[in-house]
Amino acid sequence: MSSSSCHKAYITTPIYYVNDIAHIGHAYTTIIADTLARYSRMSGLDTFFLTGTDEHGQKIEESAKARGKTSQEYADEISATFKNLWDDFGISYDKFIRTTDADHMKGVQKAFSVMYENGDIYKDVYKGHYCISCEAFFPESQLVDGEFCPECGKPTTIVEEESYFFKLSAYEDKLLAWY
Repeated sequence: MSSSSCHKAYITTPIYYVNDIAHIGHAYTTIIADTLARYSRMSGLDTFFLTGTDEHGQKIEESAKARGKTSQEYADEISATFKNLWDDFGISYDKFIRTTDADHMKGVQKAFSVMYENGDIYKDVYKGHYCISCEAFFPESQLVDGEFCPECGKPTTIVEEESYFFKLSAYEDKLLAWY
């Protein structure tokens, strides 16, 4: 590790889903991250603090439809409430990112292309019990009564989709050595 990397800190919150307005859990997480960013800066670290919103997903689409809006209109509205709240709280973020921002999409496309060209990304089919509310797949062994999400209790549906996967197993030895 170079000596210059020892004097830097990168701090991020989750990028929050815009299916509904911010709540106390979002504020708690962001305030903790802000405290860490402020401490890092006071300690002399070159600190970059990122927060923002994730504006893709079925929950967001459903929330927008329920309110008679397009997904983008709804994302714009809810993302603004997050940003305004963080500004009202004086959160010291360096960048508020939105996954619908052109620069974010460009960065993701570049990262995907590099990983794909390196053979780290492959296309396959995944089938499983999916909870729209949690945006997560669960193995049947974790379901409640063979159908319900173990996290939120709502019914899951069987989803089969073609998707891209990251070949994490190719990095197993390096990761284990690093850990």
